[in-house]
Amino acid sequence: MESAGGGGWGDPLERAPEDVAGDVAQEYLSADDARQRYGVELDPAGQVDPAATAATRQRLREARRWLRTTVTANPAYTGQRGQRRLAYVAPGSGLAEDTLVEVHGGHPAPLRAWIRHDAALAADELALDDDGLQILGTAAHDRSHVRVLAGGGGA
Repeated sequence: MESAGGGGWGDPLERAPEDVAGDVAQEYLSADDARQRYGVELDPAGQVDPAATAATRQRLREARRWLRTTVTANPAYTGQRGQRRLAYVAPGSGLAEDTLVEVHGGHPAPLRAWIRHDAALAADELALDDDGLQILGTAAHDRSHVRVLAGGGGA
């Protein structure tokens, strides 16, 4: 299940690799989830491979999508199946409508939102309401990285 609530605390690529390996051992995560979400590479015995983990984390950091935040007057929520927080991007941003994303700002906890298109935005902008920016600890024109959680992300 994916909700519009917070998506954890802090940067997943900074989580202790041994803690991630413990989650895999307890079957909270698969080894593939550990790699994709946390950048942790495990050997066949379930032990952390430090060199491979460092390389994977570097690759994931370089692949992050960074957008400038801005304020929008567009609706902050939908009425579908409860209230879904919305974030707006340009149609050519590479993020498809209804993609669920996690936005990382100045605060350790990210904000989850569903993407909607707004042709008035530049390709490098992400628009939220004032409350969304405050929750993120981000001001207009700050850079935030956006991680696709579900829905493909292609436009």
